[in-house]
Amino acid sequence: MSAGERALILRAESVSASYNKSRVINEVSFELRYGDKLALLGRNGVGKTTLLCCIMGIVKLDGGVMQFFNERRTRFSPYEISTLGVAYVPQGREIFADFTVRENLEFGGITLNKFDAGTRFEEVLEYFPALRDHLPRKGGVLSGGQQQQLAIARALMSRPRLLLLDEPTEGIQPNIVAEIAEILNRVHREMHLPMILVEQNLKFAFRVANRYMVLQKGALAASGDGAELPQEVVDRYLKV
Repeated sequence: MSAGERALILRAESVSASYNKSRVINEVSFELRYGDKLALLGRNGVGKTTLLCCIMGIVKLDGGVMQFFNERRTRFSPYEISTLGVAYVPQGREIFADFTVRENLEFGGITLNKFDAGTRFEEVLEYFPALRDHLPRKGGVLSGGQQQQLAIARALMSRPRLLLLDEPTEGIQPNIVAEIAEILNRVHREMHLPMILVEQNLKFAFRVANRYMVLQKGALAASGDGAELPQEVVDRYLKV
């Protein structure tokens, strides 16, 4: 199937957004199609997380249009985005620390009926077998890597059609980082789930992503396909 024939998941058309009247996202346009795993890259403070929040409806647009599947609007609420099938794993994970691992996962599948939620629970644990041993434990006592796996697993419980991940490797030891990359690739392969990930770890990003997009001062600076970045892009937009 050619790129032109792949189903459209998300289209951003000249999207702009501000914080306190300061422009953070400046007329960014891109498409995400079925089969894509997009790495959203750039130095700190260039608007990567804000763009994810725009996609989720958490930050309102100053201008431009978002299209999810067949829905095209200038404004969506986070609830509407969620019901369209978009799941978000925020930076810092934000699991429910005082609830058990089982309860965290059950919250993720709260919109499913009892049978589907039970089936999905078992499906998700197939990807995260390490969580099975911790089901009765509170989320807050898990290691950082286990909490990140729980956050991703909780997002998958909703049967999303698009997964957004913000800095999924932050503060996680290297062996768990490699494990998460393998899990995400397996999820993409077996669940056919498109993804957008914000990531500073380029090695991890390109173990997962098959496309990249680089932001600079809130604007699209570079984009392309492939498993690595051209060195000139790294030197110009990513080196500190």
